[in-house]
Parts: sequence; C-alpha cells; structure tokens
Amino acid sequence: MASSTHRKQPSRASLPRRTTRGPLDQEEDPLSATLSSASPSSTKASFIVSPRAKLQETDPFGIQTHAEASLLGDEIDETLETASDKKLSFLLDAAIYHPLSAVDVPVPFRKPFPGPPPPGTTTKQALNHVQSLITKGDFLGAAHLAAICLTSGLVQPTDHVSIFKLLATRYSCLELVGQLLLAAQEAKALEDLSSEFYYVVPEVTEAEVEEHDGQRPLAEHIMPFSLRVQAIRLQNIGFSDPRRGVTMLYDLGLEVREHLASPYTTAEDRAEWSKRLESLSMHVVNALIELGDLDCAQRTLAQSRPVDPKAQARWRSRMVLMLVKLGQVSQAQQYLDRMEPYDDGKTVLSAILAVADGRVDEAARLLEDLSHTKDESDVAPLAKQNLAVALLYLGRISEAKRLLESLVEEGHSFPSLTVNLTTVFDLTSDRSRDQKVALVNKLAASQTQKRPFTNADFKL
Repeated sequence: MASSTHRKQPSRASLPRRTTRGPLDQEEDPLSATLSSASPSSTKASFIVSPRAKLQETDPFGIQTHAEASLLGDEIDETLETASDKKLSFLLDAAIYHPLSAVDVPVPFRKPFPGPPPPGTTTKQALNHVQSLITKGDFLGAAHLAAICLTSGLVQPTDHVSIFKLLATRYSCLELVGQLLLAAQEAKALEDLSSEFYYVVPEVTEAEVEEHDGQRPLAEHIMPFSLRVQAIRLQNIGFSDPRRGVTMLYDLGLEVREHLASPYTTAEDRAEWSKRLESLSMHVVNALIELGDLDCAQRTLAQSRPVDPKAQARWRSRMVLMLVKLGQVSQAQQYLDRMEPYDDGKTVLSAILAVADGRVDEAARLLEDLSHTKDESDVAPLAKQNLAVALLYLGRISEAKRLLESLVEEGHSFPSLTVNLTTVFDLTSDRSRDQKVALVNKLAASQTQKRPFTNADFKL
C-alpha cells in the first residue's frame, strides 16, 4: 500500500496543450498500413453481431478492441524500460481497486477466486498464473488476481513492465465481464496521462545531436501505447467527459506524427508508429460515436480513406455501416456498389441494407444462399445468425429457432446468438426460463467456450 507521500507524487505539471490537429487532418491520407482484421460483424445494429469465438466487446467499426488485443497479444507494444527512476507507488494502493463479485455470472460458469500468491512467488510466476486464468476463460479471476498482485507488495514500484501489464489485464478483463464502469473508476488513478511525470527524454551524446542536425530526441511515454489509448477511453467514462477523450486522442495523434517526423525514429519504429496512427483514426471515429456526434464521426471516417486496396474494402464496409446507422440508405448503396461482387461481406451488407429498406424477404434470400458457405471463416455462422433474425421479422419463428439452435450445436456462443435464442424462448414458451437454464448448462459443459458469460447473455 502506498504511503501518503506516494499518493502526492503524481501531482505534477502537465505538458503544454498542443493544438488539436488530429490524426485525420492532412490532405494526403496517411493511413496506408493494414488495419486490424475488420468485418461488418461488429456493428451495434442488432441485425449483425460478430460470431467470433474470440473475445470481443462492442466496437462499431470492427477495429480490434484493446481489451481483446491486450489479452490475445496481437499488438507489439513494449513498455519503456529506461525510466527506472519513475516510481509508480500510487498505482499500488489497495484503495484503488474494487472488490469483485460473481453474482452476475451464471452459476455453471462461476469459478472460485484465486487466492494470493504464496510466499516466495516471483513476479514472473504471478504473471504466468494470471495468463493461465485468461487462457482458461476465467477473466473475472484474472482481474481479481491482477489486483492482488498489484497491492500485495509482490511488484516493485519501479517495475513498470509488470505494473502496466497487470493494469492492462485488470482493465481488459473487467471490460470483458461487463464491469466497464469499475475499470473506468480505477483508471482515474492514473491521473493526467499527458503530464511530464509519464515522459522521459532519451540520453544522447552531443555527437548524435550534431549528426541529426542539432535536433534532440523527443520525450517518450513510459506507458505502452495500447494501454494509453485504453486508459484515455476509460478516463473519459470515469470523469464523464466524452469531449475530453476525443481531444486527448487528437493530442495523441499529433504526438504520433511528431515521432514519425523525428530523425531519431528508425525505419522499423516508423512502421510501428504508422500502424498506431492508422488505428487512432478508428478510435477517434468510435469516440465520436460514443459522444453521440454521428455526423462528425461520418465526416471523420470519410476523410480517413486509405490508399491500400485491401484497406479500402474494409473502409467501404465501415462507411456502409455508418451511413445505415445515419439512415442514409441510398448513399450506403453507392458505397456498396463499389465493392467487389465476389466479396462475401458484400452479401451480408446487402442484406443489412435490404432490412433497413424494409425488404426483409430479399434479405432472407441473400442470407440463405450465404449460410451454405463451407469454409473456415465467420461468414456462414454470421449469415445463419442474421437469417434467423430476418425469419423472425417475417414471423417464421420456428425456423429461426431451429437455425439458432443449430449454431449452438455447432459450438458457437457469441453474445447476439444467446440473446436472440433466449428471446425466441420468451416468444414461444411459457417455460422460457427452464430453456434458458438448459442452454446455460449446455454451454458450460462445452470444452470450447473460452469467453466470459454473464446473466445478461441469457436474459436471466
């Protein structure tokens, strides 16, 4: 537990506020790198939700969330290890971290919380234990153990790598088990992420300065970039100030540009900074959507058109979803017409537009053809899921129920599937609760389910 002096330590002066010129403001598109795997399956529209067995939270435009990326290790993001004099004792205070409860988890999925690490446990062993819980799908237990590791004296205040890794795990796991507000409250303890405290200036010789035309290296943030973006969103929620979050993302975009322009940035680092700039554009769009400014989000997305053909296909998909969300079906159809005809994603988007335009019969026909696709992708399960919803709109409830139950038999359990199936139970039976409990037990008995479940997934 931190002492009172440690609690005062993060009270520090902020860096001068940069101009809010964001990552999307230049005329030539800088977002030429390949984005994270995207699909129209992550829109908030109830008609289409991703059936990926991997962890996923709501994300309007398919960019992989930091909660998911942090746990799955999809992002190369190293903690700056040259700041050993920076003490993070204020993050090791037990008062920061809330006690957790499994009351929202269905009984068959509940697992006992892990106890504190035994004496003599090393930090690496503790981190491995946390990771093993994540691998088993025990995200609530992993969040609980991460907090214990942070507050039990196991981690040294100068061990930034372990502290930030545990924080990222804690925040991500809380988000994935539906405890976003707890994560947002705990992220407030990070205070001002743009303050001088979080930056270090690399030491260089005068010869190196002369070699770079007298320019000195930029200050580097000690926090991993992915955690920093995640913390911005959580603080935005915790402080109830969504506009602050958008501004901080624009500031972060300018900082990324500065690193891209720095002569000290190597070619390898420049490629990584380019990927970060690219992902920031989607985070800005998502932040604007959460702010409720859909018009600005649509303009921002339109300005972020990439050069790479593959990236353009994903960008068009996102534009279609955004325009549908705005009710601009005819404009969405124009973007859809520019997509390749052999793209399965085009068929799914065509079905969405058909439903938005009241042509549910046409949507059902398109999805029925696509549902017979035999490949390893998410297309066929997604088509079956959306076909069941279309059939539900058409009043063919028994057919919709059989389709959804067949997806469960095939080993799928994505959130919209369980919610839609339990909705059908409510519509077709007076004993729907018994059917829901049976579904819970069936999924709990499956050895392939590695995602968190809550009572809300089954409308219990």
